[in-house]
Amino acid sequence: DLFRNTGTIASTTRAIHLTGSVSDFQIDGGLLSSNAQAINMAGVSKIGNFTITNGGSIRGNINLANTSNIGTMIISGANTSGTATQITGNISLNGSSRISKILIDGSNSGGSGNGTPKLQGNITLNTSNGITNGITIANGGTLDGNINAQSSSSIGGIAINNGSLSGNITMDGTSAIANGITITNGGTYAGTIHTKNQSDIDSITIASGGVVGSSNANSTILSSGNSTIHNIDIQNGGTMYGNIEAHWIDRANAVDNKDGNIGNVSIAGRLQGDIVLQTKVFMNSLTMSDNGTITGNIRIGAIGDSSQTPTLSTITLNGNSGINAITLGGAAARATINSITLNNNSSIGTITNNSNATIVNLTLNDTSTITNGITNEANGNIGTIVSNTNDGVSNIITNSGTIGSLEVNNQGTIVYKSDNGIITDTLS
Repeated sequence: DLFRNTGTIASTTRAIHLTGSVSDFQIDGGLLSSNAQAINMAGVSKIGNFTITNGGSIRGNINLANTSNIGTMIISGANTSGTATQITGNISLNGSSRISKILIDGSNSGGSGNGTPKLQGNITLNTSNGITNGITIANGGTLDGNINAQSSSSIGGIAINNGSLSGNITMDGTSAIANGITITNGGTYAGTIHTKNQSDIDSITIASGGVVGSSNANSTILSSGNSTIHNIDIQNGGTMYGNIEAHWIDRANAVDNKDGNIGNVSIAGRLQGDIVLQTKVFMNSLTMSDNGTITGNIRIGAIGDSSQTPTLSTITLNGNSGINAITLGGAAARATINSITLNNNSSIGTITNNSNATIVNLTLNDTSTITNGITNEANGNIGTIVSNTNDGVSNIITNSGTIGSLEVNNQGTIVYKSDNGIITDTLS
């Protein structure tokens, strides 16, 4: 069955209440308006293809309940005067309702104006529902609202491909984004990505001119509770303004004594901000390559007590990559980095290992440098420092704590300054 609106349907309550099936639902330049629910779907109701185009508009909310479902929802184009296609209200999924895919596509936004298709409201998944094949914002399309996934809901990916998303992405309960979040080809994201409780995002990729945040307004990627962000990649000209963080936060529902988990972070682009790990959190690895840059600091355990063990397992710098500074500890938390390795012409501005903090292994290779030196403060611990740098490369160590062993190989130079510090094993 076909439903096509080219005129105006208006109501003060529900403009359309659907309990049956419609194979093809079209708002073709028309207006569907309600002060409350523009579309309410209940029971086993179904819409096959849902298309809003040619400057069409839905003013009001779209609500799915029970086991109702929509196939592909497409918001696209503008009319010949340039009036943009848009939904001004929210899209809410309740019960076990589903949408196969949401596509906001500006590729057919012709006309004399500058209108591009837009969803102004929020997308909210409340229970065990899902957007199976994900959300795509492309070719100048925009989503101004937030994306909220709760309980055991799922989203099959969020792709911002030369489109823009201004709102926040918040994951709670055991909700998941299975195919990750990608910001590519000039796409922009301006909000905060926050995983709570036991929620899960398998990857966040910023690449090919994709930008998160801006020089005037930073964004944040945050894992809290026992949630996990498995991979974060800033690659191929991708840029992020703001911080990548894992730490305790109020009402994030910490589970199993965890306050946040981040897997592998890979940067061949630019992070204009910090990596911050506080309280009972774990991050698996940070890999820098191909002129990748962190302009801010890596801060681990700057706050907290001795029961807290924020840990970053490995840091590896390759190519001409660089980090402004790394700081461990600063309070009573037992901050740890298991391994730091610098290769090629990579560099770190400063490394400061404060009281109660630990660096297990630190290795310098090729022409890599710690520009302003390594400082191991009183009660700080460094297991092994190995210098394999080339002739003419000099690095400075100032030690007020404990270093297990210091090895200088090849032809590089270590300038060692002791301020009541000790080397417990070998100096070779």
